[in-house]
Amino acid sequence: MGRFVYRLQSILNLKGKEESLAKMEFASCQQVLQRELTLLCGMEEQKTGYLEEGRRMRENSGSVMD
Repeated sequence: MGRFVYRLQSILNLKGKEESLAKMEFASCQQVLQRELTLLCGMEEQKTGYLEEGRRMRENSGSVMD
């Protein structure tokens, strides 16, 4: 008995390769997104620190003038 050959196997293989490439691209984009979110979080913390420092400086400068 001969071996069964699926005539459209090459199309399935191509689809599998495309799917693998799409998954790799998605993973790469996820890494970039995670890096950017980490940077954003750091910037937000820095902004909060600057705002707090400015608030403290305004409070202290008011008491010095009294």
